[in-house]
Amino acid sequence: NVPDVWADEEVASSIRVCVRKRPMLKGERLRHEFDVVAEEGHSHLIVMEPKSKVDLTKQIEAHRFTFDAVFNEVDGNESIYAATLSPLLAHVFSGGHATVFAFGQTGSGKTCTMAGHGHAEASDGNCAGLYELAAHDVAAWARQRHVGIGVSFFEVYRGHVADLLGERVRLDVLEDGRGRVQLPGLREV
Repeated sequence: NVPDVWADEEVASSIRVCVRKRPMLKGERLRHEFDVVAEEGHSHLIVMEPKSKVDLTKQIEAHRFTFDAVFNEVDGNESIYAATLSPLLAHVFSGGHATVFAFGQTGSGKTCTMAGHGHAEASDGNCAGLYELAAHDVAAWARQRHVGIGVSFFEVYRGHVADLLGERVRLDVLEDGRGRVQLPGLREV
């Protein structure tokens, strides 16, 4: 398991970049495709790039990338949540702000990580996503302190913002007089 990514006092940034290697899809395995991503420890990822030389001989060029945390295909959402998002809640509960931003190409595993797959019978730790895991902790905190909470949920996709609790209504992104980003009409529940 990867330790709390916020525990490193030497990192001055309030931003952490974590990556999750998804397992190869069934279709990829059936086509005998090559797994081009390998985890190296808890903070390094190696991407193998197949290439052909001028004389058409094949070679693989390895590219090593460093992140604040690297999760592999056997790390479930619970361990990812415990290492990345759960530690932020104390900050949020004391009046701070936190944003979790999932980025990646189609098929890279964003939905499975953030929303989970919902198959309780699967023992891969991905039934519940980070949204649900955080919601449970936030609701428990609010119940304990008799505090009301409001939730808004939006998606940024292909340069457009959609209200996910408001029938995917398209929203405008505006800036107020204090320079803060606002989404007028965003539904809060």
